[in-house]
Amino acid sequence: MKRNPSLLEGLLIALIAALLVTGAVILAGYEKFTFGQQPSPLPPSQVPESTEAPTELQPLVEETEVPEETSSPTVCPQPEGWLPYEMKTGDSLELLAGERMAQLADVMAANCLSRPGALPGTIIYLPPPPPTLTPTITYTPTITLTPTITLRPCDYPAGWVRYTLKPGDTLFKLGVLFKVTEVDLITGNCLSFGTALHAGDILMVPSLSRSTASPVK
Repeated sequence: MKRNPSLLEGLLIALIAALLVTGAVILAGYEKFTFGQQPSPLPPSQVPESTEAPTELQPLVEETEVPEETSSPTVCPQPEGWLPYEMKTGDSLELLAGERMAQLADVMAANCLSRPGALPGTIIYLPPPPPTLTPTITYTPTITLTPTITLRPCDYPAGWVRYTLKPGDTLFKLGVLFKVTEVDLITGNCLSFGTALHAGDILMVPSLSRSTASPVK
């Protein structure tokens, strides 16, 4: 008897399909059972205690800035020749030492300071201020020798002689005496009109009276 191969194949396929369906149903039921149950809470006695120690809260401490210490001079003897000085706001020992032509180390040592600083109002000792140099200007006079030429003040007329005025002489009287006009005497002696004459003055006059006049040399 021959078996029909198509019938066997159909039965085999049906069996495999049934197995697959059965496995799927079983798997679905297992998942529903597993996820549907809630774990029962443990009794208080079985709750595990935490082994970590509680953290202590540290109080907040504000950080405060510590002011920088400024050294103040102790009681120091006043150096010989130095002068007291009161520190002012903005003063610097370095600048003060430079103004007084002194070394900063010497100023600190003289005032018993360990740091180059002092509070305003502190009395310190400093050297006296250096003398102020005032420039002096010296003028040296210069002497210039200029040669002088003495010119004859007037060209006297030829033949005129010297005459020494006597008390009471005037140009008018001399003109009458020497038979010339006053203008001749004025122009002949290069005088200006109104020139005052005095006894002892020398005038040039015509040589009419040899007894009272001397010739020009």
